[in-house]
Amino acid sequence: MFDLREISRFFGQPIHLFRFTLGPLSWHFTTASQPVVLGAETFIPAGISRSAVRETSERKKNQLTITMPYALDPAAADPPPTQSFGDIWRPYPPSDRVFVTCMAMHRGDADAAVEWMGHVVQPEFTDTQLKLTCDPTTARRRAKGGGRRAQRACEVPVYSQGLGQCNLLKEAFAIPAVATAVAGLTVTAAELAAAPLALDGGFIEWTLPNGLIERRTIMSHAGTTIELDYGAFALLPGLEFIAYPGCPHTWAACEERGNTDNYGGCLHLPSKNPWSGNPP
Repeated sequence: MFDLREISRFFGQPIHLFRFTLGPLSWHFTTASQPVVLGAETFIPAGISRSAVRETSERKKNQLTITMPYALDPAAADPPPTQSFGDIWRPYPPSDRVFVTCMAMHRGDADAAVEWMGHVVQPEFTDTQLKLTCDPTTARRRAKGGGRRAQRACEVPVYSQGLGQCNLLKEAFAIPAVATAVAGLTVTAAELAAAPLALDGGFIEWTLPNGLIERRTIMSHAGTTIELDYGAFALLPGLEFIAYPGCPHTWAACEERGNTDNYGGCLHLPSKNPWSGNPP
């Protein structure tokens, strides 16, 4: 039905729908003047718009720009329906990606066609507007420089799962803790002093009341204190969080964790290039 009305000269009444998801949270907006119910989802009118969908060989040209109203002044009267969605980037950006699905339908249709899928890479605020620059889902698969490299140090991310990955279970190294003091980006918890491994380069995570999991990277660790990369509203004394140690990506660290079978480096890589043209 959508295709027939799409190519019709007089009977098409196009409507664009937008679904944004962040972990367990989701927001639904539409360009229509009235709410649109699609299955169990209700898309609310929001004065939202987007740029044209393009598929070219140049990654940057395939980006989609979504524009919506947003009141930068927190005391502004009558904020737009997109206000709570825009707030997820202010003042602290979320830990996970915000995914977006753009759909289209015609008034009276029972279903919608998915036109574009991707994730937000950059929010840009003005006094009355929020502009989101989004990359398509295919951009991650086409990214250059994604191949493995021959090097002595292990290059795989710690706790990554799958063939050729670290395959350590982060739950086996979890350190539950309760913050006793917070000063800027420095968090103090007595449980951190008993960490069997250095927490530098690791991370902490906690669950918000809405079910969203927040994470922060541990920049340094000394005794009962850690320093994080950036703040959060929830970073207050009494916060219950879980700390996970990082990894220096060395053979010794892999031995310490009993994970040498998954070491991703080339330990005996020669230090001199055999193809340099100079005899050894």
